[in-house]
Amino acid sequence: MDVKQAIAERLAEARRRTEALLAPLDDVAVMAQHDPLQSPPVWDYGHIAVFEELWLVHRLSGVEPPDETLMHTYDAFENPRKVRGSLPLMSRAEVAAYRDGVDGRALELLAETDPGADEPLFRDSFVYEMIIEHEHQHCETILQTLQLVAGGYRPALPAPPPGRPVRLGMVEVPAGRYRVGTPGHVAALLDALVAAGVGVGEVGVHFHDTYGQALSNTLAALRAGVSCVDASAGGLGGCPYAESATGNLATEDLVWMLDGLGIEHGVDLEALVRTSLWMADQLGRPSPSRVVNAVGGSSR
Repeated sequence: MDVKQAIAERLAEARRRTEALLAPLDDVAVMAQHDPLQSPPVWDYGHIAVFEELWLVHRLSGVEPPDETLMHTYDAFENPRKVRGSLPLMSRAEVAAYRDGVDGRALELLAETDPGADEPLFRDSFVYEMIIEHEHQHCETILQTLQLVAGGYRPALPAPPPGRPVRLGMVEVPAGRYRVGTPGHVAALLDALVAAGVGVGEVGVHFHDTYGQALSNTLAALRAGVSCVDASAGGLGGCPYAESATGNLATEDLVWMLDGLGIEHGVDLEALVRTSLWMADQLGRPSPSRVVNAVGGSSR
């Protein structure tokens, strides 16, 4: 496959991805502004097409855009997100028709140009890579908006692709995070995984204790059959990407609960508490673990 063909296919794939995200929305939902911090989904859809015309048609051919009004309506700098719902936006069908024309002209110009030319816009196919990545970025923005759609984005998620059997030596990949989880969320998530054909024996859980739910969430997971639980001595740690996340589930709190449940774990609780007390002294702050404070306080 030559460079031009690869660019054309990636441009088309980016458009398919955007339109697949919007497909479950009816015409009212796609035009609506679901939150002042987010654009109406159709604004993102139109902005993607206008941005493509600006760079892959106007900048490469020198031909002025046929509708200057669109350049202003879909200009992200002129129109902050909170006002985009009040703009005279194209409908989904109108955007699709407009983009058909833009795509066609862009592909004609691609056939006439050298994407590898030693010019800033063409070097390493820069301008085409920019347009593709720009659309991917707006797919992420649309995904954020879809979380705010009243009644939910889809009544049911599509079936996941068939899983592959787990083999020894396979790399363990974290599956993601739930920002604020409770035992009900844990049970529902594990039920969904089992329904999708994932065995609970293949699942590990990792909880922060920001809202005091780490231990109860862990108990819910254990009752469902999970046997792999992340924990941290003395509850040390945090999270660089989860807003306001505090320390991890304390290993001492977990071990205390496991003892009460009669579950073997092979951890020396007294030695672990001594280690966490030493670490707390090094850090100059008390351990967030309740068991460390209870057991350590009585042993001092």
